[in-house]
Amino acid sequence: MKLKVSDNIIHFWKDGHFMVDDFIRHEQYSLEPSMLPILSLFKEWTNPEDAYLQLQQEGNIKFKEKEIKDIIAALKEVHILVEENNEEELKLSNWKEWGTPAKYFHFNTRLLHKDNYLDVNQDYDRLVAKKQSIKSPPLYKTYLGGKEIKLPLPRFEKNREFIDTLLERQTVRSFSKEPITLTELSTILYFVWGAHSCKRDSGIGKNLFKTSPSGGARHPIEVYPYISNVQGLAKGLYHYNVQNHSLDVIKEGTISDIVDMAAGQEYVENASVLFFYTAVLERPMWKYNSPRVYRIVMMDVGHLSQTFYLVASWLKLGAFFTGHLKDELVEEKLCIDKEKEIVCGLSGLGHLSSEVKMQGRDFRFKKER
Repeated sequence: MKLKVSDNIIHFWKDGHFMVDDFIRHEQYSLEPSMLPILSLFKEWTNPEDAYLQLQQEGNIKFKEKEIKDIIAALKEVHILVEENNEEELKLSNWKEWGTPAKYFHFNTRLLHKDNYLDVNQDYDRLVAKKQSIKSPPLYKTYLGGKEIKLPLPRFEKNREFIDTLLERQTVRSFSKEPITLTELSTILYFVWGAHSCKRDSGIGKNLFKTSPSGGARHPIEVYPYISNVQGLAKGLYHYNVQNHSLDVIKEGTISDIVDMAAGQEYVENASVLFFYTAVLERPMWKYNSPRVYRIVMMDVGHLSQTFYLVASWLKLGAFFTGHLKDELVEEKLCIDKEKEIVCGLSGLGHLSSEVKMQGRDFRFKKER
């Protein structure tokens, strides 16, 4: 049996302690510095017996053979040392194109079942307390002393349809019980995520074009509508089939823990439709081997969520977006492979409540939670 230090941990020193960060499981351990010579023997696949003999030959041994065996067993138990052909290590090897930094960023920021999160009120209290000792950053970036050119006022044409749509765009988290029509659902799916044209790129193949841009025209984002209040459509979780402009049924029926999927944001359960964004990483990964592309994938989500807002505004519907989700639970509900398809965000859609219609954008700052 050969062992090696896991590829899915990070080492660092903190306050004089040698720390090991298991970013897959969100667990950290403090190791005695005297264990470093033992760890260093497992940089490559090594038999534990050979490691002990090497320590003896180097004269760098502070532990008895039984103690070393116990240490090795303890390091295996907490996944610092892993066995050859370890299933988890093999599955995560597809991240090697982007390297450890991208893998660390994603899995370290992925919410697990055991992870705690602050609800809206707790987070608000945290920020109030923080503001007492740490000044909040400025809202705007400025260049003092530099040349400044004033721009003319924007042109407001007589036909204000697009301007109206743009200026009416807002985040709405308060909805009426009026159902969304099937036509409205079809419209927003097509104009936000639908395929509008296709072009063959020499040496690459087909490039897909939508109403929003995507890095390298790879369009890694998939969307999973959760239907709760749409005329003519059963409640349940669906997948939007872009190729056929249709819905693939994943599971019919109500999801009881939808609020928990959204990390405790209770307002999400009032929307008529929730749209879960995921990203299929092999699409951009195939074209680009730079870990920076992980950022571009997140930008794709931003482009789509803003298009969603504008289309919803055009349809006179309310919309919101949140990136705060309990990843592990969402992965389970959507039945996706977390190593290949990642959770990115959530948009909601519904008819505006009477309070929102009456008070407009001010309602967000008065009553919404």
